[in-house]
Amino acid sequence: YQRRVHGGCELAEAGSWTQVPKDVVIVGLKELDSKGPPLVHRFIHFQHCFKNQAGWQDALSRFKAGDAVLYDLEFLTADNGRRLIAFGWSAGFVGMAYGLLSWAHQKKDISTPLPALQPFYPSRSSLVSDVKAHVDEALKSGIAPPKIIVVGALGRCGTGAQAMISEVGLDKSNVTLWDMAETKVGGPFPEILKHDIFLNTILFNPDHPSPPFITTPMLQEADRRMTVMVDVSCDSSNPKNPVPIYQGGTNFRVPAVRVVDGPSPVDVVAIDHLPSLCPTEASNEFSPGLSDLLLDFEADSKGVWARAERVFREKLALVS
Repeated sequence: YQRRVHGGCELAEAGSWTQVPKDVVIVGLKELDSKGPPLVHRFIHFQHCFKNQAGWQDALSRFKAGDAVLYDLEFLTADNGRRLIAFGWSAGFVGMAYGLLSWAHQKKDISTPLPALQPFYPSRSSLVSDVKAHVDEALKSGIAPPKIIVVGALGRCGTGAQAMISEVGLDKSNVTLWDMAETKVGGPFPEILKHDIFLNTILFNPDHPSPPFITTPMLQEADRRMTVMVDVSCDSSNPKNPVPIYQGGTNFRVPAVRVVDGPSPVDVVAIDHLPSLCPTEASNEFSPGLSDLLLDFEADSKGVWARAERVFREKLALVS
């Protein structure tokens, strides 16, 4: 998209970063392709390859081949391990919007999953208005409001999801909030199937995986109520994915994929770039924290960049 959220900056030509001097630090957002020539710069972006995701070795091999360094934005942390910057709140907010829109669409036309929305919304309030209109239209037919379960409810994503539910005007009595206390016993959890919409927002740790929350055979149970799952975490390529009922992600063009057909379908939304549906607020939230860290890049007074590089070196050593 050529339309910018904020003016005052010039867009560089796509791919021009490959021609800049080696000592230039490349700041981006989404991951580079896992296949390609060796990389030689220092990079700051989300690469999504430190949790054994599909293609992680190929992705890191490009850095290894050219002696490049990756400071992954997901691993910019304080000394206590907590992430310093994240899009989590926005991801949960938009993820819940997609869940509600998918549910409302099923009530109107059960034959197909939710179609594409507009490319982006100028504000969160405009997204809320759209979601509320569709939910209200579904409720006018006399059906019960959706029962919703949010797993990972106490984190950034979970609180963002709760905000969307509140702004749309749904009663909290229809919302189940789970976090580590409820999932520590390990799944599967038949309770999830008693809800219309399931939102997975957990921070997945591949070093300490747990049994899956739900499984594909569970979707065939006669008393299943769940017809929509939104996987905000999007760890489908990991063999320890806690919600292994689908393969591959979805996107804004095809936001939902149907994994169970029939009169009681199951549609899955698994978009790994949810915040960009409301780019203005997402940018405003993320940019100040990142700007402060970038200004401290060379001095690294709090050790943030050193910690990020240490994680990169540890993962790089695992590449065969």
